[in-house]
Amino acid sequence: MATPETTGAASPATRDVLDALPDGALLVDAAGRLAQVNPAAVALLGMDAAGWAGQPAAQALLARPALLGGIVDGRPGEHEVAVEHPDGPRRLLVRVLPFEGSGRLVLLRDPGARAAAVGDALLEATLDGVVALDAEARIVGLNPSAEAILGLEATAVAGLPALALLFHEAEHPALSELLRTVEAHGVGRRLELPVRRADGETFPAEVAICALPAGAGPSFTVTVRDISERVQLEHMKDELLATVSHELRTRLTSLRGFAELLIERELPRERQTHFLGVIRDESTRLARLIDELLDLKTLERGAPAYRFQPLALGPLLDDAVTACAGVAGESHPIRLDTADDLPPVRADADRIRQAVDNLLANAVKFSPDGGAITVCARSYGELVMVSVQDEGIGIEPEDLPRLFHRFFRAEAASARQIGGTGLGLALVQQIVQDQDGQIDAESRPGHGSLFRFTLPRAPRGGRSLRIEKPDALD
Repeated sequence: MATPETTGAASPATRDVLDALPDGALLVDAAGRLAQVNPAAVALLGMDAAGWAGQPAAQALLARPALLGGIVDGRPGEHEVAVEHPDGPRRLLVRVLPFEGSGRLVLLRDPGARAAAVGDALLEATLDGVVALDAEARIVGLNPSAEAILGLEATAVAGLPALALLFHEAEHPALSELLRTVEAHGVGRRLELPVRRADGETFPAEVAICALPAGAGPSFTVTVRDISERVQLEHMKDELLATVSHELRTRLTSLRGFAELLIERELPRERQTHFLGVIRDESTRLARLIDELLDLKTLERGAPAYRFQPLALGPLLDDAVTACAGVAGESHPIRLDTADDLPPVRADADRIRQAVDNLLANAVKFSPDGGAITVCARSYGELVMVSVQDEGIGIEPEDLPRLFHRFFRAEAASARQIGGTGLGLALVQQIVQDQDGQIDAESRPGHGSLFRFTLPRAPRGGRSLRIEKPDALD
């Protein structure tokens, strides 16, 4: 029996390294005899490593020994060769490297197994749910994303009919026909339809069905992608178009009507002044609508530069309240309550004024029957909180979580009658968050609303700093 000395075995450290390699590794001595076979090579070749010691490498491994003989003798590069295996010949990639003088290190790799491993890794990592089916459309397996999306465990649903488990009964005939079509033509199909989770709830999904090559494995894969967010965004865009179109049409109709009256009729001076005032107000509303659209998009894209500086909120809030009071009139008295020792905050003055103006305008708009508005500012540790409270129509509890979403408009009839684009609060939230602050709201229907936002205190001895907001991902 050959010994390590006669076979030129490597040192113990080298043997440990070779044994740890994921690829098959054969150590061949200067005479072309096997000195070491690592576990990966044993698995690839399906033979007893102990019985190989001292055997000629070509004779032990290949159906065509002369080919490996040429490779082991130093043929460069990587070669695909047929090797003997108890289950039948296999194709392996073989690469030979010089090793310790006249020895050779032969590396073996199963290209099919490596591709399968890569495929398995990709399947595990993909964010889409993938469901494997057999020829009868029964579940064979789920990837982790499918388990998370569908709320199922692969072991618990193995063997169950996929159509009955995942889709409404009304969809079964069309899906069965689709599976037959995919199997017959070998071309995948993609469609959008509701998919059912384990708890019975459904969600909009993009479903792709593909046929797999015939063999012992699954016959089909069904890829499920949750498109709830996309559907919601499309719905919001439709609502935006409808809302903006309505707002524009309403304002433009008013402008055209009053302009025609001024052109076609001889009116008293007082009436002319009144109509011109209406035209001015409607033009201002149109400009505000356009500004909100542009400002929100600009802020979300990260384009603006903020000038953060120590900012005294008292004078800013006083100016904002004075400006709003002039528009709101006597039916909306506005009270300002700020602490005497209110510290400066670190913020962009123009953007914070814009946020406060929006909150005040909202308080007036959603108090159609009038009512007091209170603006407060208090210091809490390293934060300063500003609140705007009204006595208006209030907000339904189910609407509060979506209050700051773009284009959101409350479903209550009283709120729908008031109108608006659903952009103002989204803009306020974006501004506050860009100042490292937070915003929230409390409300009860018929009892008004309270909006609060926080800003960080300015550091002592701080100076103004112009910061470009980093680009956001679209």
